[in-house]
Amino acid sequence: VVMCARTFVDLEEVPKLLETILSALRRGVEITVIVAQDALSETQYPDAPTRSLLAAGLLVRGWPGLHVKGVLVDGHVAIVLSANFNPSLNIDNPDANIECGITCSTTDTPFRAFQDYLLALREHAPYKLAPTT
Repeated sequence: VVMCARTFVDLEEVPKLLETILSALRRGVEITVIVAQDALSETQYPDAPTRSLLAAGLLVRGWPGLHVKGVLVDGHVAIVLSANFNPSLNIDNPDANIECGITCSTTDTPFRAFQDYLLALREHAPYKLAPTT
């Protein structure tokens, strides 16, 4: 699974997302989160939820100026969305303005290109957030 968004913080406020990622990691699912590299230098990184996910095997990478948002699952399903991975995802937040654009198969040419883009970001992002003790 490759998750790509500008930010990935404060997941204690989005418990369903945190629990889902942690459960998948424990089952051996490889998950990479790619965020804007400048977001990684902000004081909240790595916050406690991110540290717990890193310890469970999550890989967090940074790409300069990144703003694209999407998810790739098993190379077959791509989700193009407008949301970052942070408390704005929380359905209990009435002020959130979240649009989930489209879920599609990567067998369709435009979405295969999106898949290739996310995989290239995962492989070549210059910054890697390491687990801390």
